[in-house]
Amino acid sequence: MNQPLTKTQSKVLAFIKSFIKEKKTPPTIKEIAIKFKYKSHNAAYEVLKILEKKEYIKRSRDGKSRSLIIIDDTENDSSLLQSTSNSIIIIGKGNSLNPMSIFMNPLGQLNIDENLFDIRENLIASIAQDNSLLKEGILKNDYLIVSQTVAWDNGDKVLAILNETIIARIVKQNSNHIQLISTERGYPKIDVEPNDRAVKILGKIIGIIRNNI
Repeated sequence: MNQPLTKTQSKVLAFIKSFIKEKKTPPTIKEIAIKFKYKSHNAAYEVLKILEKKEYIKRSRDGKSRSLIIIDDTENDSSLLQSTSNSIIIIGKGNSLNPMSIFMNPLGQLNIDENLFDIRENLIASIAQDNSLLKEGILKNDYLIVSQTVAWDNGDKVLAILNETIIARIVKQNSNHIQLISTERGYPKIDVEPNDRAVKILGKIIGIIRNNI
């Protein structure tokens, strides 16, 4: 269970969620500071540190200005936004040669908060299979909320199929190929060459719902 938030922290978190829903990207520290009229960016930074410590958000360590992700906990977050639930498919196993196979044996439905995730974005859910992105705040068995889009940026977290295995990785674009990398040891880099049918990127990971099993 998340630790309770102060009034100020709740307002900042609600702003972050609203910003992500509208802009499809998180606000920068500068944008948070401007919104709440902080005299310095450091004040906004300190609030984000607290939100992360209380496990409401997770910030990446790659230095990107828009690199934070919401850890959804709607059960304990009802004071921030009126929850409006809808459901998306939890995909099952698939094959990179036939990416649509992920829909053939779905694992069920996942309720999500429409105040946080826009269901018009063609969203799917997947269950994290390992701890390969632990430093990004993704734990094994977490629900990953994925936007089925090819519009990802260098350094984004993506969901992909490697042969018959669903994986979550960070995508890195090099001159003539793509790499899928982990933040943890023991998970080798995956080189994706042009027209490589062994790997298929399914979409961009835009959120996490903690699965406390």
